[in-house]
Formats: sequence, C-alpha cells, structure tokens
Amino acid sequence: MISTSLLVIDDDGDFNDLVKFVLEHDTDWKIFTALDGEKGVALAQLQQPDIILLDIIMPNLNGLDVYHLLKSNPNTCSIPIIFVTAMVRMEPIIRAQITEDIEVITKPFDIMTLANQVINVCDRYLVTNQ
Repeated sequence: MISTSLLVIDDDGDFNDLVKFVLEHDTDWKIFTALDGEKGVALAQLQQPDIILLDIIMPNLNGLDVYHLLKSNPNTCSIPIIFVTAMVRMEPIIRAQITEDIEVITKPFDIMTLANQVINVCDRYLVTNQ
C-alpha cells in the first residue's frame, strides 16, 4: 500500500519541523518541506504529494502566487491545498481570490488539531477521487 504524502510550504522552519514530526509520529505519511514558494513549487512537481499545506505570507512568491502556479500546471493542479496563515484577516481575502472550496487554518493552533484537520481533508479528497 502506498503511503500518503504531504508537502509543507512555509518559511518558518520550526513550523515545518513540528508538522513533520507530529504527522510522521501519528501516521505513516511521508512529509516533505520547503522553506519558500519557489522550492515548494519545484518539490510539488517532483514529488507529486497527495496534499499541500501552504503558508500565505512568504517572501518572494506568496501563498496565493504558489497556489496559482500549482493550479495552472497539469502535473499539480489536482493536489488539494490547505492554506495556513497567522493573520486571521487574510482568510476572507484568500476566499475572495479563489473560486474553489478551500480550507484555511489560522495560527496559532493546537498542533494535534492541525494534524486531525489535515488528515480529514486528505481523507475527504482521497475518498472523492477514488
């Protein structure tokens, strides 16, 4: 059986490490991380993860830029994306710029709640696309 894979794209290395630690401890998932949008797009194309956890506020390519690049590429357009932001006021802005149904998680949060949210989104996606 192939394990689920997740790509975390966030410029906060501690956040990436924490998500990786918790999900690898609680699941059999393979977790990849990228510290900026450019590396995240390249890694998404290379690894084809099952789901992406994407920060909004990053230098150079922000989360919305990364989202549009991934959705415009036939190799990555079907990967579900969960947005993560520390700025609560960003959620309505994100939702206004993206037409599809999306998940947005705001920081700070309980890391165990985050793991459950990511797992639930991935499970919903995998069930609807099988």
